[in-house]
Amino acid sequence: GRIDSSSAVADLDGDGTLEVQVGSYDDKLYCFNHTGGIEWSYTTGDDIYSSPCVADLDNDGIFEVIVGSLDYKLYCLGLTGVTSSGVSPWYCFRGSAFHTGHMDSDSDYMDDQTEVFYGTNPQNDDTDNDMLEDWDEINNYHTDPTDDDSDDDGLTDYEEVITYLSDSWVDDTDEDGLSDYDEAKTHFTDPTNYDSDGDGYSDYVEVIHGTDPLDPNDHPPTTITLPPETTTLNQTITVTAGIALGSVVLVVASSLTISVIVYRRRRK
Repeated sequence: GRIDSSSAVADLDGDGTLEVQVGSYDDKLYCFNHTGGIEWSYTTGDDIYSSPCVADLDNDGIFEVIVGSLDYKLYCLGLTGVTSSGVSPWYCFRGSAFHTGHMDSDSDYMDDQTEVFYGTNPQNDDTDNDMLEDWDEINNYHTDPTDDDSDDDGLTDYEEVITYLSDSWVDDTDEDGLSDYDEAKTHFTDPTNYDSDGDGYSDYVEVIHGTDPLDPNDHPPTTITLPPETTTLNQTITVTAGIALGSVVLVVASSLTISVIVYRRRRK
């Protein structure tokens, strides 16, 4: 890329030869060796117009390189290698977003001290191996970075937030009576829509009635036929009972209306 910044010259690695550092319009800070070859480059969030500065800021015998970028950040680069640990001069050395001044050894935007607080592994950017970086789980998806299945429904956090867009903290996102796992892996319905085919019947109702929850033309019958052993009330039942003053006849009609007729004997 185009270079407008002035260069800085120093023996950064203590090998007896000088290196040249310069910023570029391609968002990078370049370090060239004394023969013109690129030793390393560092990418910022925007173009670098300013000239880098080299100094041993913390008096540890190792140089730091300071440079500003158009992304409104001032970067301080330690030169002890990407696997070093401990306190860095400023947070941008490895990309930590918490401004603690500690190293981000695994480059997941969480410095090592913050990782200890959350119980994550500072040497692994995906502690629970669910394909979501620890920082994304904490800051963007609000899932548990130490548990690959935050709601224990059988779907990994990655599957919930990336593949199916379901709620990683609720095992039945659409509240249709089927777990997100059953919908996604068994019935292949939409775990975020209680009625996947839009026929007016929930996925759960279709599943228990044996109809296709993905076919709007296949749905449970509107009239349900009762089993043969069911007793209906569409008949007349007559019960006769004798009492001291006469007889009582109870008639139960199909309308469930009860008529009581009492005959009394006349005295002679």
